[in-house]
Amino acid sequence: MHTSLVAEGHVNWFKLSHLVCFFYVQKLVVKPDQLIKRRGKLGLIKVNADFPEVKSWVEERMGKDQKVGRATGKLRNFIIEPFIPHGEVRIIVYYFYR
Repeated sequence: MHTSLVAEGHVNWFKLSHLVCFFYVQKLVVKPDQLIKRRGKLGLIKVNADFPEVKSWVEERMGKDQKVGRATGKLRNFIIEPFIPHGEVRIIVYYFYR
């Protein structure tokens, strides 16, 4: 089962942490829930973090101006979800000739 939460505006971290049990038993991913391309390249994704790290990361960015391209806006919504590591990826390419 995949569960995620959206943190908006003022966050009651105590209530949020008791709402979902996976916060303390699993590593997490947090990212802005806004239409931003290339969030990873902009440093807007925190991966494999514990709950205190997620809280600190969101608080540092919540309501702050973020420049993306020529646009500037405030980050207000964040998605918090379990971190699911991906296994080793193998790419097999087949070429067919006539």
